[in-house]
Formats: sequence, C-alpha cells, structure tokens
Amino acid sequence: METLNYIQALMGAYALDLSSIDTENEAEYNERAKAVRVRTVSLFNAMRDSVPELLQYNFADSMSDEEVRRTINRIALDANKRYTAPIIPDNIAAIDYINGEPFVTPTYVKWQNDGYRKQNFVINYNGELQSVAKRQLTALMQNMLLCFAPGKIRFNIFDQMMSGMADFVTVGYDETVYNGNVIMDEAAARDCIKRLRERMQMVMGKYGDIARYNEKHQEIVMPYEVVVLNDYPARYENVTAELQPLFENGAKGGIYFIVMHNSDAPKLKEDAVDILTSETVTNISLQTLRGIRNNLMVSHTPIAEHPALADAFRVDFNKRINEKGTRQVLKADYASISHSEYTDVTSEISITVGLDTEDKHPVTLRFNSGDYIHGFILGQSGSGKSVLLNNIISAAILKYAPEDLMLYLMDFKGVEFNRYRGVNHVKALLVDNSDPQMTLEVLRELQEENKRRVKLWRDNAVNNIDGYNKKNPTSRLPQILFVADECQVMFAKPTSNSYGMAIQREISEILNVIATQGRSQGIHMLLATQQLDETDISGQILKNLTECFLLMSAASDSNKLVPDSDKLTNKQPTGQACYYHKRELQSKVQTFYATDEELADAIEKAREKSTTKQSNGEAYFSGSSIYHLQTEDLQSAKTQSYGAPVATIGRSIGLNQQSTAITLTQDFSENIIVWGANRQEQATATAINALVSLMAYYEQSNTPCNFIVLDCTNNPMSQCKPLLAELEKRAYCKII
Repeated sequence: METLNYIQALMGAYALDLSSIDTENEAEYNERAKAVRVRTVSLFNAMRDSVPELLQYNFADSMSDEEVRRTINRIALDANKRYTAPIIPDNIAAIDYINGEPFVTPTYVKWQNDGYRKQNFVINYNGELQSVAKRQLTALMQNMLLCFAPGKIRFNIFDQMMSGMADFVTVGYDETVYNGNVIMDEAAARDCIKRLRERMQMVMGKYGDIARYNEKHQEIVMPYEVVVLNDYPARYENVTAELQPLFENGAKGGIYFIVMHNSDAPKLKEDAVDILTSETVTNISLQTLRGIRNNLMVSHTPIAEHPALADAFRVDFNKRINEKGTRQVLKADYASISHSEYTDVTSEISITVGLDTEDKHPVTLRFNSGDYIHGFILGQSGSGKSVLLNNIISAAILKYAPEDLMLYLMDFKGVEFNRYRGVNHVKALLVDNSDPQMTLEVLRELQEENKRRVKLWRDNAVNNIDGYNKKNPTSRLPQILFVADECQVMFAKPTSNSYGMAIQREISEILNVIATQGRSQGIHMLLATQQLDETDISGQILKNLTECFLLMSAASDSNKLVPDSDKLTNKQPTGQACYYHKRELQSKVQTFYATDEELADAIEKAREKSTTKQSNGEAYFSGSSIYHLQTEDLQSAKTQSYGAPVATIGRSIGLNQQSTAITLTQDFSENIIVWGANRQEQATATAINALVSLMAYYEQSNTPCNFIVLDCTNNPMSQCKPLLAELEKRAYCKII
C-alpha cells in the first residue's frame, strides 16, 4: 500500500504553514490557523476533482445533482484516456495526525506496473469477516471499472459455492461486464479457462505484453479480463493445475485474478496445485474501521460506499456501454466498387464515408485544388476513428488506379496500415514512431515532389495539377494523398534535446509547406488521432484543414479543431461523426463499418484489380525492420569503389533506399568504428555486415586477406555467434 505522494505533500505543507504562524496571541493564532485550514481543504478538494476515481475523499454525504454529474463526467473523461492502471485505490484508509488532527486518506496498490509481478489480488477472510470481505471485493471491482472506458474491462466470475460475493456486478451492471454468465460448475470453469488460454496465446503472438502495448499505442486493443475466484479453495482442486499458467503469466496477456480466499473452506488435497503460493500475489487487507468522518479536513469516502456516486456511475456506465453496443451498422459497398472500372481523376478525389443521419443522403470526403484542401479525423479510443480511416483508404484504392492516386501512409501506432503492404498505390508506408528521422525522410521526399511539381507547373504555364493533366493527357501525374494515423506524434511539442528539436522543427516546416501549397500540386493531407494533448499544430495547418470529421472526443480536442464543437461531439455514439467544412457543420454522419475480415477482403480485391497497373514503388519503413546484406548491394558498392575495399553496412533511410557503403582508401579512412547501444545486436550486426562485405570484396578481387575477429561478446545466445562460427568453418576468418 502507498499513499500518493501529493497527498503527503499537501499534508506536509499544511504542517509547515501551521508551524510558520508566528504569534503568541491565541485568538490571532486560531484565526490564522483557520485560514490555513480553509485554504488546505480547498487545495485537497481541487486536487480530488482532477482525478476523483483515484482521490476518493471528501465526497459530501449529500451532493447536489450537478456535483454528482460533474464528478461522473470527469471520471468518464479520464477513463477514455487511460490505457493502463498502474495503481488503484484499495478501499483502505490511512490515518495521519497533524497537530493532533486526523487526516483519513485513501491508500493504493500497484497493479499494471511495467515489470511488477504481483498483479493478482487475494482477499483473505473467514466466516466472521465475510461481509467485510464482500465489501472489499465490491470496492476493488468498482475501482477497476472506474479506471477504464466501458467495454475495456470484463469480469469472469467463478461462484461454484453460489455465495453471491460478486453480485455487485451481476445485479447492477450490463451483462457484457461479466461475459453474460456466472460460472457455477466445473464444466463451465474448464470452458472459461480454455477460452482465456486461447486468448493468451493469440495476444502473446500478436502484441506481446498487452498492457505495455496498449500504453505505447494509446489504445486498448482488447478488453482486460479479470477472473474472480469466490470461496477459494472450495471446489477448485480439479482446475487449479489448469489455472496456474494463467495465474503465473496471465498479466502479460491482460488476464488478472481476484481470489476470495476463505480460510474456513476445506483445504486442497495434498497433490493439488495451490495457486496462492505464486509470487504474483498482492494481499489486500481487511479494514473494519469505517471513517472517522465528522469535521475532518480530509476523510476517506470510497465511491463504492457513496450511494449517489455509485448509482450515478453505474447508470452512466451502462448507458455508455449500450450506446457502444447498439451502434447503427452501415456497410460500404466494396463489391460494386471493385467490379466497376477505375474512375478517372479529373479535378478531385471523392470517397463516400457514410450517410447523413437525418436525410440518409451519402456524405462524401472530397479533395481538390479549390476549397477542399486537407482533412482531419478526430476520435477517442472506441469511437470508430480507425474504422473510418481504413474505409476511406480501402474505398480509394478500389475506386482509383495507381497512376491517378499515390499514397503516402504513416501509422505511428504501428497496427493499422501494415495491411496495405503490396498495394500498388502506395509510395511510402511507415509503421513505427520510434525514429523521428524516418518520418522526416519520408516528408523530405514529399517536399521534393512538391518542389518538382511547382517547377513543372511553371514550365507548362499552368496553375495547378488540373491544368497540367489537361495539357499533358499522356503523362498525367497522380493525386497524392498523405495519410497519418496518430498524427499527434508529428505535432509533439519540442523536447530539450537539440537533435530532436531540429528534427521536429523541420517536420513542422515541411507540414506547413504542404498545408499551404499542397492543393495546387495535387498533394492533400488526411490526418487522424485520438487526442491532441501536448501538441502544437500551427495556425497555417489549422487554417487549411477544411474537412473535419469529429467523432466522440474530448471537448478541448474538438474545440481546438472547430470552436464550440464539443456540445455535439462529446455524446456521440460509436461510428457517428460531425462533418465540418471550413468550420461550418454540414451534417451528422453515420460512418460505414467494416470488420477486419471485410477490410482484408476489400484490400485483396484492390490488389487484384491493379495487377495490370504499374506500382508506385512502395518503400516500407519500420523500426523493427532488419537490413539483410544483398548481392546487388555488394555489386553496386564495387562499381563505385575505384579499386579500393568497400564495406557495405546498410541502406539509407528514404524512398530510394540506396546502398550505404564505406570505401577504405589507402590514404585515409582505413578504419571503421560502429558506435551504438547494441540493442537487439544492431551494432554487432552492422559490424558483421561490414565484415562480410569486405570478405566478398577481397574474394571477388582475388586478393588474399586475413580476417581476425576478436569476439568479446559475453552472450552465449547471441544470434551472431552461429554466423561467425560458420565463417571460421569455411576459413574466411579466425575467431579469437
């Protein structure tokens, strides 16, 4: 258990302020102490209102409807922006005294902390304390629900003794919160365990540690699963062996346990596995003392035990989960588009994104050299933002030929755009945000294309791409659509690192140029993100974002794009968007929906449809990409060596991805040093590339050369050791 540092800081400040009152007059002291007390209570309450789901204190027994509504809205807003819960309140109070006055504050337990093993909770009790244990379980489950948006956490409730310990969820909440049933027999228990193990296998293969993945990509890709084992160990001995792997390692797959350990229940058989011996357990204490609450500056008031707040949260939670669950589903007609001939791009790109919610007319996203310049899609996790973005791209590559539409795709989340690999329309595909230099290099290529077109227009005496293509029908240029998902990465406020600041500044400069000049050159931006916190989007870009689709989003974010839009955007159901053209509301749109399978099918049809077309020459960028030394790299380097040895180490970051080689001339540059942290053996692999390419050079030149490798790596599992051993076996080098 740990009390948050800023609660302690405020208590310390209060004690210091009291000790600083310098007077011997009792009445004056009391008056000044009263002022300090009032100010401190105000600070505590202001801090509580910023994160009420964590700072559960000083909620009045009788709150006004407005106070309750404001608190619940704040909790919902925080939950929509939370992807992991490193700590949660444990429903236990800490009592501290300052000048004899008690401060009763909430305490916390660690939960989804990176590297923290004890992410399963155990509540120990006996028959006499069963009601206290049930209250503790209720509070723990309540606090988990408070942390996340509806649909992002689910409970699997085992209740084979039918004690009803978890009826807080089963009675009050939508059945989707507990997967629709309570597990009361061994067969149902085995089915649940099987499903969870299958989920674990899938998650570990696709995402790795899912909590870390969610935090990195700012999205909960699959709901967290919490298994509640009531009355343990009674009637569990036949399934504990199957539960053990999940109990030990489930946290990596987003699976957690709450075990209600009844010490009065019959013990497990000697040969049965006892999951409570695991090192992944955090024990939750029981506290029978319920608040000294009258006239306290700070008094612990758990939301689970505050009738008005608990009821209001439950009603709001159920309402929001039902809004998500009952979204209207409209399907894009991919089949008709795929079977139709390509549409010639005359003056604009247009893609139907959905239907107007009132008149049911199609709503279209347009880009042209006139008034439809650049677009923005804003939507919180679960709003339908990613589905809308993928529908736009999929429909576009089905409708237009690669010679008429060129795509630059950036996916800073790294999970959405990999599906477009191998699509002929794609010029550049970046699916990583670990290296801003990659982003910059792609944008530099886009800037060069912008400059090239400016010169072409000038040479052909035209003003825009429409004029050029009409004048040169046999050598038309494609419209370029630059799409960036999680674009806030490009607009992040500069860091104190000078190198990072220089990259960020150049990225901003290029985006400003594209924003202001791009439409005439047929270059349009479509940006998307979940939130705009800590971003710095220039006025030039905002001014030229003529097409805005605002799904459910935070008020501050939607108002940044379209002033006073929050009244419409903060209550929208999933898949519904407000479409603004030049800051004027055009319509409320029910956007098209497609499953992953339907998107994959549409993209495959787009590949098939474009098989006779020339590819735009996709360049793929990923932080996890590994360079493999190619024969053509060695041959290319040799032609440029002028008779000197050549070490080939990789390829340049950029659309041309030219081979990068070091020529070891006789008069200088005869040595190479590879400098790096060697994460995933990157530095070692670069050095081996240089080594092997030099071996190839000398062999092709029929020039004898002795290679001696001093192997100082102390990792016996190094991926490079088998290669070095094979090189020594073939007498290419000697290893020391």
